[in-house]
Amino acid sequence: MPIQHSWEPLRPYSRSQASSFGSRSLKLVFRAIEAELPEPASEDLVTHFHIAHSEVNTYREVAKRQKQKIRELRKPVDDASSRSSDAYAELDSANARALRQQDRLEELEEMVCRYRDRAHVAEGLIKQYPEDEGLYKVELPSLSEVQRKLDASEAASITLPSIFPLLLTPFWVTCPRLALPMVSCIFG
Repeated sequence: MPIQHSWEPLRPYSRSQASSFGSRSLKLVFRAIEAELPEPASEDLVTHFHIAHSEVNTYREVAKRQKQKIRELRKPVDDASSRSSDAYAELDSANARALRQQDRLEELEEMVCRYRDRAHVAEGLIKQYPEDEGLYKVELPSLSEVQRKLDASEAASITLPSIFPLLLTPFWVTCPRLALPMVSCIFG
């Protein structure tokens, strides 16, 4: 084919000539590529297939072992989770008991304060008006009754599990600002 220079007009090709020219050049390119590639031996393909198949089987076995280990590890985790939720439920009930006991103890301490105040008032009246000693009557519960109620509250709080020691701490230790008037009344 003669070399065309840029100033020579290109010859118009018919469609059939262009398609046959394009397909011939593509065929030549493919043949050149195939000639450069080595011929695969059929034994190499079979060997490669067996190797790939054995690797897949190995991966499947590894996956099965890992799934089995996960199942084995999941059981202790589930057991620990169950124990943990049981412990939280126990802690919640112990907290509720401790709050009820603390409320009861506060009521008893307030009662002791009121009766001490009454006793101080009565004692002051007796000292101030000794001549009226038989005209008034002070009703106070017996000290043994108040002591018995306090002992029962303390005994109930001691039965709480030992993992909850903070719950057993008296309120004036945990919140001294709020308890100063109560403490001064009790010990005052």
